Amino acid sequence: MKKTRTAILVPAACLLMLGACSPDRPDPAVQEENTDGQGEGAAGSGTTGENMETGGSEGQEAGESGDGEPDDGESAETGGADGGESEEAGQPDGGEDPAGHRAHLLSEIRKQVEAAADMEPALPGVPAPNGKYLGAAVDAEADRYQVTYYLTDQPLELNAKELDGLPQDAVAEARIYESPGSAKSNVGYEQEPEGKGNVNLGYGISGFKDAGAGSVFLTWHEGKWSFSMRNQNIDNPGAGDEMTALAKKIVAKLEDRMLPPPEELAAGSFDMSSDTHKLTWQRGAVLYAVTADDPLELIDLVADLYE
Repeated sequence: MKKTRTAILVPAACLLMLGACSPDRPDPAVQEENTDGQGEGAAGSGTTGENMETGGSEGQEAGESGDGEPDDGESAETGGADGGESEEAGQPDGGEDPAGHRAHLLSEIRKQVEAAADMEPALPGVPAPNGKYLGAAVDAEADRYQVTYYLTDQPLELNAKELDGLPQDAVAEARIYESPGSAKSNVGYEQEPEGKGNVNLGYGISGFKDAGAGSVFLTWHEGKWSFSMRNQNIDNPGAGDEMTALAKKIVAKLEDRMLPPPEELAAGSFDMSSDTHKLTWQRGAVLYAVTADDPLELIDLVADLYE
């Protein structure tokens, strides 16, 4: 029996409808969306470097738009550039604020001295009056250091050339000697004279006053400290009274402030003629000293080191 093949004609519209309903053939638009979603997922789970790069861009855009905080890297880069511009202009970190500049400068002084010197430094926190900036120059080696402090009208970096020739406000220095005995012999200690002093300085302390070579002198002792004063009396008949008045102020101040206790000896010298006042004390083989032009401020500077 001969088989007959029958062809069925189906309209094209029906084929399109059947194709759209088939679950085996994904819609191109959906596939494209899935592909995009996978791409985003891959970007989100990429390497740390890619995430940092993407985050940096987004942070930068947020910073530019003002809607968020700037990126840390961008801030560091900007800060570094600003810092470089300040240094070129002679203004170190700390900006133009006198207090901020002083704090930064004192920190830099300590870092430089500790990096060079082989002893524990004694560095005073020299103040800066209103409207003035603190300046400083450091000269330090393994066995010694000297820090010179200045007051300036503008902020200057540590060891700035502009400090040359300016009047000194204070000096802190230290030196390592061969032995404690050698350090002791360089303190400048004034031996206490025999007998009772001829000047009452208050608080049970008496001083010894003397004169000669156009000057008057006054010496007294407190613990291991000796204190000596000098004032020129040529064309100054009140030099002795001026010296006694200052000595009484120093004695009174030392009732409230404590100077560093030396291991052996210590000395304070006050020259009223030159406004050069110095406190020196010994710690083992190290001899420390601080010099200032204001005797009462000098006591505060040194007392602050150990109180």
